Amino acid sequence: MKSYAFLSVFFIFLTNPIQIGQYGVERYIPILLGTNVAFFIFIINKNGKADTKLITGCYLFFALIIGCLAIGSSKSNEFFYDFTKIYLCFLLFYLLAEQIRYLSFEKISKLISTSATLAILVLSVELLIRILTTSNVISVLLGNFYELKVNSPFFSDTNAVGLFALSYFIVIYFYKDLTKDKIKYNIMLSLLFIFILTSLSRAAIITAIFLVLYKFYLKCNSKLKLILNFFLFLCFFVSLHILVKFVGDDGSGATKLLIIESVINKYDQINLINLLFGFGITDGSYIYSYQEGEYSHLLITMLLGHVGVIGLFLYFIFFIYIALISKGRTLFASLPFFVVGLSYLHPFLESIFFSHGVIMGVYLKLKNEKFIPVDNYLISKL
Repeated sequence: MKSYAFLSVFFIFLTNPIQIGQYGVERYIPILLGTNVAFFIFIINKNGKADTKLITGCYLFFALIIGCLAIGSSKSNEFFYDFTKIYLCFLLFYLLAEQIRYLSFEKISKLISTSATLAILVLSVELLIRILTTSNVISVLLGNFYELKVNSPFFSDTNAVGLFALSYFIVIYFYKDLTKDKIKYNIMLSLLFIFILTSLSRAAIITAIFLVLYKFYLKCNSKLKLILNFFLFLCFFVSLHILVKFVGDDGSGATKLLIIESVINKYDQINLINLLFGFGITDGSYIYSYQEGEYSHLLITMLLGHVGVIGLFLYFIFFIYIALISKGRTLFASLPFFVVGLSYLHPFLESIFFSHGVIMGVYLKLKNEKFIPVDNYLISKL
């Protein structure tokens, strides 16, 4: 069983870094093929006992969200694409979460580091092409890095580059306390952070910094946490008016406010079926935008467009559900992605489910073996 589990998840770890192509069909071909091959191996060689809570939750929430799409989307020719997109996300998560627990820590470490190395290679080539195709290479080398915020050769835009790098940053940062190759993992973390910075995605940069602070917070004792909670609340309250003014004056921030305003203005113009169940992924990505033909960007507004109010609640309940199963461990991925979602995040981005699947699989592995590293705050109370 262990050898087949390794082979199955190997195909996912191998194909996930191959992020070449726009947000059309071509970008999903490698990871879709890899996940389906992994699923085939999983089906024909499954001997171990499945985690009942995990498989029930994945199947139930997948079926309910697909139900929202089926009711809300009026374009039957786009339903297959929507179905495949969501099928990929949930299957990717489940296969990783279910099978990683059968692997040794050494094999898990090798899979993560190999996949991350491939991702770093893709990001390196992407950045090099971006630098070489800018109008003023000398200006970039002298520090005008905003010249790099142009269309990405591999991704839909540089925000997507930042999100992809962030997904691996989360996985590496979570697992590095469990591996003996700490130097190697720290080097990969540093490189991934550089790629996040050079993506010039403020959402990804702020979230990476947030994750570092969040990890520091988790390591603190209860008394220090209480002091930090009070201090953070005080700082937020004092600086709230400054934050609101900054968001309003900033071009990107003003766009987000316009999107929220658009949702309020369109609330009574949308029929009840679409309000509750959405419009499908394609049309739903644009329906709540403040400007015709533009993405609605925000995680919540995109969910409202894709799967409606009911689907939005199902989506968040799913992540709460897996957080309860993992006793909060998957929050290490959920919180950063939801922070990004305040600015820009596609809800059914496979990188989100990849990070959650790895973390859940590692948690189940540790839980089954009752392995409790003293120095690892994330898994010290299994």
